[in-house]
Amino acid sequence: HDAEHASQHQKGRSLRQHHHHGGGRRGLPISVRDDQGRPSNPHGVQQLWRCQFRETDGILRALQKLVNRRHYYILSLLERGQEVLFIDADTFWFRDPFEYFHGNFDMSFVDERSPYPKRLPKRSLHCAGLGYFRPTNRTLRFVRKWISIIAEKKRPPSDQGVLNYMMHNDIPEHVNVRPLPLAFFPHALIYYKDNWNKNHNGTIIVHNVGLRGHDAKMNKFKANGMWLVNVTYNEIAQSFNQSTRH
Repeated sequence: HDAEHASQHQKGRSLRQHHHHGGGRRGLPISVRDDQGRPSNPHGVQQLWRCQFRETDGILRALQKLVNRRHYYILSLLERGQEVLFIDADTFWFRDPFEYFHGNFDMSFVDERSPYPKRLPKRSLHCAGLGYFRPTNRTLRFVRKWISIIAEKKRPPSDQGVLNYMMHNDIPEHVNVRPLPLAFFPHALIYYKDNWNKNHNGTIIVHNVGLRGHDAKMNKFKANGMWLVNVTYNEIAQSFNQSTRH
């Protein structure tokens, strides 16, 4: 889960500042872009720690809790006028992605079906595991409706499924989505297939979606020289747990 963070520090690009809430509680990160920024950080990016790790075997539960509530966290930050990048931990960053998040749009996602840069009205498949949200009025109305639709269901639906359903039907209205090109933001099923990565040297972020389980994702990173954390999964968890006691 820390591969992305280690890759950033090794490349000398510290895109984030750590900002702890709740008396130093630590957990899984959401990346936030503040329009005002900070002098020491050209991108004005922070990490907000929301889910506290209590035990080693609770990490996956903490992750699931965060993912299931991602839309609440995103809305709370948008309402403060902040731009939000929500990205899954099973990613490897080769380059700075923020050059793609300038301009006049509401949200930005990887669309696995639509022919870039077009967006298929009824067949687009946006991945909610890598999304950039700008605090426009349309974005705010969209995320609020996203929350309300999920809350209405007796059994929690896939929030990604709801997101795509809303986009297909312009609920509550049409939003301006900037697609991220798969050539630069590939998922694992593309990146590792038939030497694709050797023929495409412009990759910015690779997302290990399509591989199930921590071990499978970690082993794929290791096999491709992309696992830069020289500690075990348990050691990472113990480090988080110890930090919460101080």
